[in-house]
Amino acid sequence: MDKEYFIIQNNIKTGPLTFEQLININIKPDTLVWTDGMPDWKQCKELEEFNIIFKNIPPPTPTENTINKFAHYRKKISVITFILFLISALITFIVLKLERNNLKAELKSKIESVFNGKASIQDGVVYGCKGELKVVDYKNSSNWVSTDEWWKIENLYSYYDLVEGGGFQLFRATKFDDDKFQIEILKSDKIGFTSSKNYVFPCQYYINSCFKYLTEYEKTSSYEIGKLIEIKSLPTLQNKYFHIVNTEPEEETPMGHKYKSWASLNPPPYIKSELGEKVYYSLTGKYYKVTDNEYVWMKDLMFYVFIELVAFIFLIIITIGLLRFVS
Repeated sequence: MDKEYFIIQNNIKTGPLTFEQLININIKPDTLVWTDGMPDWKQCKELEEFNIIFKNIPPPTPTENTINKFAHYRKKISVITFILFLISALITFIVLKLERNNLKAELKSKIESVFNGKASIQDGVVYGCKGELKVVDYKNSSNWVSTDEWWKIENLYSYYDLVEGGGFQLFRATKFDDDKFQIEILKSDKIGFTSSKNYVFPCQYYINSCFKYLTEYEKTSSYEIGKLIEIKSLPTLQNKYFHIVNTEPEEETPMGHKYKSWASLNPPPYIKSELGEKVYYSLTGKYYKVTDNEYVWMKDLMFYVFIELVAFIFLIIITIGLLRFVS
C-alpha cells in the first residue's frame, strides 16, 4: 500500500494524499506534512523523499529578486515615514500649545501693566458746565410720580440738566483675577438743588467737587492720572489666540454683580455737599474675561499638520520613485 500523507496549507489540514497527488498540488518546501510514524509535523524540505520535488526548482530570477527587494523597501519606507509624520505632528502640537500659553501670559501681563499692581484704578475727565437750569414743576404732577421724573421723588426745587460734553466722566477698573475684571463708568447727570438758595456757586464748582470726592476721598479705587486711555482700551486687548469678551461671571463678584452688565436705577446715586446740593451721576458697568479663541488655534494646528502630511506623502513618492529608478 502506498504511503499516505497529510498536509497543512493556509491553516487547513488536507489528506490523506499519495506522494503523486502531493506533486500535482504544487506544495512548497515550507508546507507542513505528516505521515504515519512521524512524532510531529515537519516541513516538506526536511523529509528526504521530497528532495526530488524541490531540487529541480530554480532560484528566483534577478527580476523577482528586484521586485521582492523593492516591495520590502517600500513597506519599510512607508512605516518609517508614517512614524516620522506622527512625531512631526506631535511636535507641532506641542509648539502651538506653548505658543498659546505664551500668548495668554502675554495678554495677562498687558492687563497687569495697566493695573500696575493695584486691585482697582480709576481716571477720568472733567468737562465744562454744559446744560440748562430747570425749575421743577410740581403743579401739574399727579399723586403718583414715575421714576422717569426721579427729581420730583427727590423733592428738588431745581436742577441743572447736564448734557453730553458737560460735567465729568470717570472710568473705574477693578481686577478680580489675572484674567477677569470689570469696568464701571460714572457719568455726571444732574446737579440738584433743594431750594432757590442753594445755587450760590458756579455750576463748574459742583462738578469739580463731585469729581474730587469720587477720585480722592472715596477710597474704593486708586486715582491714577494718565491711565484713562489704557483703562478704556482694556476690553480691546487681544492677540492671535485670545481676546477679551464681556460675559457673565461664573459666580457673583466681590462687588455683588452676577450679570455681564449693569446700570444704576433711578433715582441715581449722588454726592451731597454741605450746602445741600446734590450732584447726581449715572453708573454703568461690564464684566470682562480673557477668553481663548479655540477655533483659530485648532485651525492653525490642522493647517500645519495637513502641510506636514502632504510633505511626507511627497517624500514617500519621491523615495519610491528613486528606488524604482535605481533598480
